[in-house]
Amino acid sequence: MKLITFCGAFFFLSLCIPSWSQSGQSTYCNNRFGFCVQYPESLRPVQDAAINGDGLTLELAGSSITVSVSGSHNAMDWTPEKIYYYAQEELADRGKSAVQKIHEKVNDKGFDALLTSGELYEYTRMWLLDESYLIIIISGKNTDKAMIEQLSREVSVEFQSTAPEK
Repeated sequence: MKLITFCGAFFFLSLCIPSWSQSGQSTYCNNRFGFCVQYPESLRPVQDAAINGDGLTLELAGSSITVSVSGSHNAMDWTPEKIYYYAQEELADRGKSAVQKIHEKVNDKGFDALLTSGELYEYTRMWLLDESYLIIIISGKNTDKAMIEQLSREVSVEFQSTAPEK
């Protein structure tokens, strides 16, 4: 029996508290951007992460792996290609070297990529929504790449039928 995720205006306009289920999965829902993410319960929310209603940061204990799930308003009307470019630039800054593309798929609806820079390995996936987008970044050291790739298959997204709140 799965516990219901509690989402409400009481918590900063749509902060949602993850729930743990018997299936070994946790769920985070964000009404502000209209999505729910299921992820392995081995990932735990980062305690000191900023709470602004835009998403969630998780970490895998005993590893370098972090998972960032966030929605953003696309106020500049950026294309997925432009957002992908900025994601690569951010990884290059953190990795302190040029980004190498292991896998990439970019189209007008979003992108899906495996990238590396220096000692960092990253999976990133973005969905372009009406006037916003959702991006998931699973990042860690190159030594954790097998686990990063496994998590990329275990983290799933469902979009709510209504448009994201403005």
